[in-house]
Amino acid sequence: MAVVTLVALLKNLVGDDFTTDVTNAVPELLETALRDAIDIIPDELLLKYTSKSGVNGFVTGITTAGDTPDAMNKKILKVTRNTRTCKEISEAQATQASDSASMFVATNYSPNWYIDHAAVGNPKIVILPTPTDTESARVDFIMYPHGGTDYDDSAYDVLFNFLGLPQEAINLVLYKAAVNILDARISNAIQDDEDNEMLSMLGAQKQAFGDILKFEVSKLTKVTE
Repeated sequence: MAVVTLVALLKNLVGDDFTTDVTNAVPELLETALRDAIDIIPDELLLKYTSKSGVNGFVTGITTAGDTPDAMNKKILKVTRNTRTCKEISEAQATQASDSASMFVATNYSPNWYIDHAAVGNPKIVILPTPTDTESARVDFIMYPHGGTDYDDSAYDVLFNFLGLPQEAINLVLYKAAVNILDARISNAIQDDEDNEMLSMLGAQKQAFGDILKFEVSKLTKVTE
């Protein structure tokens, strides 16, 4: 039985030639669709899958600032300190959250977290108050795909498990990628002075896929309600 890949499924929607008639269609357009899906899927649903994949999951037992993972190419789903959910704050609010004289100071009962973009190397996740041996922290996250992903040979269900995405999101990814490909085709058609009939056909196909995409987004949103 042939392996069912994202590319194979996408060919059923937009045609076998999309890998050659759209410049850089694979993997860039698929990665964009996957990244968009990660941003669209509710965090509550993604949290159910973070412990099932090879590159995603969580970091536990954080007892010092240096234990936290960097934030590069990650969507942070949840940060907890001593089982209490940390509130995300901006980098600009960090000074007040660290000031014991401020009414906005982070405490053991109302901890905060933010991303320090000024850190050496990659941006760092900072938890306030700083975790300790007795007040440890946990960070749940999902990695954004960022190159090197095998779209042609990996079965889509294996790929989804690896990325930490729910199987319910397959149509969301496929139709988002299809819309991206049609946008590229429309752009190419305009530059090549294609006739209005071709542009009209591509526009109608994009509209139909866009409507299905909206439906898939609404389905995933309802999963967590």
